[in-house]
Amino acid sequence: MSWQRSEASLEAGNGVGGRAARVARVALAALLLSIVAALGGCAGEKQGASALSAVPAEIDLTTLSPGGSTTAFYVDLFNSKPWKPGEVYTVPADSPEIVLNGWAIDFKHQRPASGVFVNVDGRNDTLVSYGDERRDVVAYFEDEKYLKTGFTARLAAASLGKGRHALRFKVVSADRREYFVPAYKVEIDVQ
Repeated sequence: MSWQRSEASLEAGNGVGGRAARVARVALAALLLSIVAALGGCAGEKQGASALSAVPAEIDLTTLSPGGSTTAFYVDLFNSKPWKPGEVYTVPADSPEIVLNGWAIDFKHQRPASGVFVNVDGRNDTLVSYGDERRDVVAYFEDEKYLKTGFTARLAAASLGKGRHALRFKVVSADRREYFVPAYKVEIDVQ
């Protein structure tokens, strides 16, 4: 069952079991933990400077096959505040940067992803820092291999230009043969 189909089932009230329900619970747990972090608690996510990406920049998306949407992924924070799906975030054009934090797993292969890209308005794919420690993800999945599955995406607001922008993500599979595109998008209005 794909991540999007499990979301649709949950939204429709049909309920889902097994792996899809577990992934949905992880997303909810991550959201709750990010709220605690925003209020001064600890969500197991590094604050301030993120870890250096464990992914070499040689990943070329043009050589990979689109793998659909079968991945476990979530954006926790938008500029240090809990991210809410469907909300449009207003950002002043003179903001130094936009920072998004989250986690991504190659759920198809049951391993950490090889990398994460952010895509701006369907045009630009930029490799983001991947490999931040996520103890909350380890605890939920009860598997230490998911420790370094956090990501930090940093974008200059001025480089986006004024107006509305859609940010989508691409998660590279552990075997680097395909990438997954989660259903989530982050909408920004630069003013």
